[in-house]
Amino acid sequence: MTISKEERQELLILFSDLRVADVRDGMDWMMQHIQGSLYPDIRPLWRTRAVGIAKTVRFYPSRG
Repeated sequence: MTISKEERQELLILFSDLRVADVRDGMDWMMQHIQGSLYPDIRPLWRTRAVGIAKTVRFYPSRG
């Protein structure tokens, strides 16, 4: 999915006042349980607030 810079800015503005848990609950409600999931052992190092666009990729180690 490719979005323009204007669309990114619009999304950042729309999501800036939301908590991650609220966004996640909305995704679950829309039946997108798999999208945006992290392993439970991935946690922040300290309490902080961040807003931005993230791109998740899957890495498969190669056998070289």
